[in-house]
Amino acid sequence: DLRGHGRSNDGDKPITIAQFAADIIALMDKLDIAQAHIIGLSMGGIIAQELAINYQERLLTLSLCNTASFATEEAKDKLAGRIDMINAVTMDEMANFIVTACLPEQYDQKIYEQAFAIFRQNRRVPYLAATIATFSIDYREELAKITIPVLVFTGEFDKATPVEASQFIHQAIAQSELHIIEGVGHLSKLEKPAEFNQLIEQFIIKHR
Repeated sequence: DLRGHGRSNDGDKPITIAQFAADIIALMDKLDIAQAHIIGLSMGGIIAQELAINYQERLLTLSLCNTASFATEEAKDKLAGRIDMINAVTMDEMANFIVTACLPEQYDQKIYEQAFAIFRQNRRVPYLAATIATFSIDYREELAKITIPVLVFTGEFDKATPVEASQFIHQAIAQSELHIIEGVGHLSKLEKPAEFNQLIEQFIIKHR
């Protein structure tokens, strides 16, 4: 798990996107993995972009799922309110808010329960730091540096990172392809896991 998430501890360094990326490189070094196919969804996709921009020689391919390359002004305007909310509510209440916002209007209750069980494991302080880091990114001027094969895809009804965010990434990276998964929101890996996996598998096979 990422630093500050799940079964990983918080560590003794500030939680930033750059630190998340450095942690992944440190793990690859520890496991003697010279290069890897990197896949990231949502904040994971942001970390994956950080990896591709700063450690591109360590990547074979890049799959960016339901993510964005910069925080819109509208998103930045909501940050203060989100910080207040994280500090005011329980993490179960926060999990309900986030998961509901990530799913489309019509969703399977089992998917909600699965996502809720994952999200409620977040701890308040590192989650707050990760939220601030996520709202602070801007890779618009650096995406063109990415020259490895890139798969970009998102959900048709993704409200957290709308289709336009993926279209922007696709247009900015020459070696990229774009796919839209119909009928899903932000959690495409849970909503349509077979299609999610097939897209990535076919992409990696094509470029391995």
